[in-house]
Amino acid sequence: MRTAADTLNEAHPIVAGLVDLAQRRAGSRMTAYHEVARSIGQSASWVRKLVGRQPVAIERHVFENIANAYRSACERIEAERDLERARFMALGKVLHEIDPSGPAAMGMAERGRSPDARPACPVVADPADGASR
Repeated sequence: MRTAADTLNEAHPIVAGLVDLAQRRAGSRMTAYHEVARSIGQSASWVRKLVGRQPVAIERHVFENIANAYRSACERIEAERDLERARFMALGKVLHEIDPSGPAAMGMAERGRSPDARPACPVVADPADGASR
């Protein structure tokens, strides 16, 4: 049987992670507390108490809301990653359309790499060139 302490211990890292994610997006810790609170149906004060490990009551529906908010955040992160990857891969297609023979013809030949090494991104300076950042 699950105790209230078990539920708190399981909810704490999830809510803390949601707050950290919201803070990176919003730029403000207080705004992050409000965003997470809105997503789980609790007050910002309640969220601050949970993150600060102060005693709070977690009802079953609140824990389910926390789990749903976590799943939504994961889905959003994965969708953003997929979109960013698609955008970046589209850049490679544009580069290939400019010169179909590839980077070697543009003076970007690989130097000092093993044959099975991944090629460097042409946007970033190649450390094998000895260039400093």
